[in-house]
Amino acid sequence: MAFIGSDGEIRGAQFEQASRYYRSAYSSPILSDMQIAQLIATSYGAHSLAENRRSSVNEMAILVLGASMHE
Repeated sequence: MAFIGSDGEIRGAQFEQASRYYRSAYSSPILSDMQIAQLIATSYGAHSLAENRRSSVNEMAILVLGASMHE
């Protein structure tokens, strides 16, 4: 959420890990970091992320990967 709110200036550790995971899974990624952040935010919602700390960063990245395959 901080990434989106700061227009990409604040890169939290969890977002950074999800972004790196996504980039390593594709030889030529099709999503920008902002698109990744927006997909994570819409997939989980701000409230869910705050309440459910059990969700792993890799699970977030997998959601992003799945969403990007449908574009």
